[in-house]
Amino acid sequence: MTQMVLENVEVLWPRINQPYRFVRNSAHPNGKGDQQPCGHLEPNAAYTLTMRLTGEQTKMLWAKMKEAYNNDKSPTWAAEPENRFKKDKDKETGEPNGYYLIQAGKKASYDGKTKVNPPLQVDKRAVPLPEDFELTTNSICNLSIQLKPYSMNEDSVSIRLHGVQVVELKERVEHNPFKPVEGADDNQASPFNNLEAQSAVSSKVDHPFGEEYEA
Repeated sequence: MTQMVLENVEVLWPRINQPYRFVRNSAHPNGKGDQQPCGHLEPNAAYTLTMRLTGEQTKMLWAKMKEAYNNDKSPTWAAEPENRFKKDKDKETGEPNGYYLIQAGKKASYDGKTKVNPPLQVDKRAVPLPEDFELTTNSICNLSIQLKPYSMNEDSVSIRLHGVQVVELKERVEHNPFKPVEGADDNQASPFNNLEAQSAVSSKVDHPFGEEYEA
């Protein structure tokens, strides 16, 4: 197994603050299901994230993966590991944009009995982050990973995630499901203005010693 640190990696869909597992649901918008929080000992519970790599990062990592595979493979395994990289595509054109995607992670339990802690998360000074810290998608990180060859349904190399150093934290963007209403007047008074004013007044209370202060 090969241990290494990948620097300045863009991270997508990080789920490493607690275990998650894929739950099938045909009613989901994608018709398949989604990742949901779960307990450590539930089937397929894991900590995962997706790495969005440049061409150069991909070339370097693939070389390391093949090296680790050749060092540890059994005689019955395939000559080369299965390539699990996927081409990233432009959201508008659907054409490849030069980046590649591959997942890294680790199981929340390897024997179904013992809990595995989440990957270590630290800031730029290498100071551990709070337990409730949630990494955001599109953040730039240094990743401590381990390359582990395996032979199951395919002969390939898994990427175990041991630690994350946050170099640049992306601001969380909340999804807004609404669109501007056609014909809306920007100068029209908001029906919420009076409510906000009333709320501001109601938050003022009399201080027991005669001074007014905000609750």
